[in-house]
Amino acid sequence: MDVFDAINLTLNLLKTLEFCHEKGIVHRDIKPTNIIVKDNNIDTPFLIDFGLSFNKEDDINVTPIGQDVGNRFLFLPEHRRESGLQRDPRSDITQICGILFFLITGKEPIYLYDEKRNKPHQTEKAKDKLSKLPEHILLRINMVFDTAFIEIINSRWQSIPALINALTDILESENQQSNEKNLIDRIKHKASSNIKDGLFINVAHKFLDKVYDIVYELIIELNSNIPKDNPKLGLLILGSKARTRQPEIDWKNLTFSNSVLGITYKDEQFSPGFEGYLTGNEVVLVYVKHYIPKSELDRQRSFSKIGTGEDSYVHEYLEKYENSKTPLLRTSLEEPNFTTLKENVRRLYIKGIDEIMN
Repeated sequence: MDVFDAINLTLNLLKTLEFCHEKGIVHRDIKPTNIIVKDNNIDTPFLIDFGLSFNKEDDINVTPIGQDVGNRFLFLPEHRRESGLQRDPRSDITQICGILFFLITGKEPIYLYDEKRNKPHQTEKAKDKLSKLPEHILLRINMVFDTAFIEIINSRWQSIPALINALTDILESENQQSNEKNLIDRIKHKASSNIKDGLFINVAHKFLDKVYDIVYELIIELNSNIPKDNPKLGLLILGSKARTRQPEIDWKNLTFSNSVLGITYKDEQFSPGFEGYLTGNEVVLVYVKHYIPKSELDRQRSFSKIGTGEDSYVHEYLEKYENSKTPLLRTSLEEPNFTTLKENVRRLYIKGIDEIMN
């Protein structure tokens, strides 16, 4: 039987069993021959043969405590004659799990453990059958059986609602897999259709890489002209770390920003940044002398909106940032041209370095 049909049939059996338990009836002999499915309709299964059942209101025609309760489909330790749990309703829940195992594998569970201490679903024949299930279903169904086929009754499924929830989760996981596939397809479609976004981030990376190379070469050039024992210019972000820093992208407004490389000299430092924004099919690249990282910029702007005791300071801080912007380059989004970039970046960095050396 299909695993989903098997689960649905089991869920319907659990509803029937729950009704019996609410009436104080424990079946104690649930097996395939005691289940009728009329006209192949799994929605309305019938439990029959209550010959071994126990009814709290009428316990006259019941197997006495001193005898074994026989069920060769799935023998349970609590049904032994010496057990005091022969009338425990949790045994019915375990037998229902045995029915689910039978529906999926075609194998009778018989014992909770075999001679190798394998549970029914851990035997080679059962694993061969179960391995045909989708991985996400197999993981969950095995967890149901892991709990169902524990020798100690107190560690098995303790209630019908708990088992119903576990089985319902398996059915819903299939819907989640389907939804996940739809979401992935939708993400792929969006990603492939947002060509402009891809071109924009490509320009951002190329621009920042070129700025890094320009500034790094400039520092080497300037330091080579400084006498050996004199203080040298240093990089505020050393080595390859600068390259690993990703531009901060504001996808809503299609802007990016990054500090790239700062310069140090003695106790002074020069830490400019760069920004870019999309306008039509062109990208405008901007140098920011008094750079503020986007996260800090957003925070300061929120202060200016809500009003604080430091309004004048915040206003001055943001104004200094805005007034320190210098356009560097305007280039095509699809075919960016960085020919004039080197001259402009060098000029601005040389001016900034000169200021911190005074």
